[in-house]
Amino acid sequence: MQSLFHSIPLPVKGFLAAIVLSLILMPYIIHIIKKLKWLDKPDNRKLHKLPIPTMGGIAIFLSMLIIVLSRPSLFSFDIVLVLFSASILFVTGLLDDLKDLRPRIKLYIQIFAALIPVIFGIRIDNLHELGIDSIALPISFLISTVCIVFFVNAFNLIDGLDGLAGGMAIIALTSFSILFYFAGVYDFCLITAALAGSCLGFLVFNFNPARIFMGDTGSLFIGFLIAIFALRALQLPSAIFVDAFRIDSFSVVFALVLLPSLDAVRVFSTRIGKGYSPFRPDKTHIHHLLLDAGMKHRYATITLYITQILILSLAFFPPPLIAMEIILGIFLIVFILYKLIAKLSRGFKIKGNMKNIQNA
Repeated sequence: MQSLFHSIPLPVKGFLAAIVLSLILMPYIIHIIKKLKWLDKPDNRKLHKLPIPTMGGIAIFLSMLIIVLSRPSLFSFDIVLVLFSASILFVTGLLDDLKDLRPRIKLYIQIFAALIPVIFGIRIDNLHELGIDSIALPISFLISTVCIVFFVNAFNLIDGLDGLAGGMAIIALTSFSILFYFAGVYDFCLITAALAGSCLGFLVFNFNPARIFMGDTGSLFIGFLIAIFALRALQLPSAIFVDAFRIDSFSVVFALVLLPSLDAVRVFSTRIGKGYSPFRPDKTHIHHLLLDAGMKHRYATITLYITQILILSLAFFPPPLIAMEIILGIFLIVFILYKLIAKLSRGFKIKGNMKNIQNA
């Protein structure tokens, strides 16, 4: 039995231990937050109808931190930088959940936190896949910082359905952990596995109907860490071989950030086009569109999980799967369009009936 335990890879142990820690901590966090009445109250742009405890990110952060600190042999300088920067955003999210910080203040803090790992080497130095072999240092600093800050806010935007942000984080973090493991980058492999496990423990309490939200306490630092892991993954060899199986690190990173990033670009550009602040809250995110199409809450969440996994499979698996994904994608698009048209038709019918009643 002992030999079996020792044969389990360290990241898997970290993942499992983080799940257990998160499951243990979460009920205590829920109890304390309810007692202190730190609740997310419903309003016209939120989907929940009753006040729900928030700041579940506390348990996620603590679970991850305990697992990483338990392995000082893997405590590299890069990990210290990453944890320090993530802690800044963890505290920022905590204050925002308590006091609603101004968007500009949060933006400045995000830029400051992003610059710390970027200055010390976790940045985009080249894009060989796009034919760019070298990027000048000032431009590298700028692009890397913008990418991190952008993704922090993109990830924050998808935290609108029960279980959505947590589930998407688990998919991304597990993928990064696999990538780092086979690349031999064991310090980042452990932290990604620990954070994935922490998020999975949280998801037990967050999946619809949620008993707690992660809040900005969780979404800011998790989005930040995913962005950092993406930049670090871009510094890996372009091709990582596992026996005869080839993993393209650039494709994996691209697949993992694509869905949240596209949604953020669409939402930000729409708001700016209407003359609003890009950070103005509304109900135009991709998960809101799925709900408007007639999907139930948990089905919308699962649909986005599946979509992310299908996109990711293009990076991990051979091209023959593309045909299957295209077919599934077409079915999904047709279903959404059908539901939207049905809803619009019902809306026009109701308006027509109301007009007839008024004319009568």
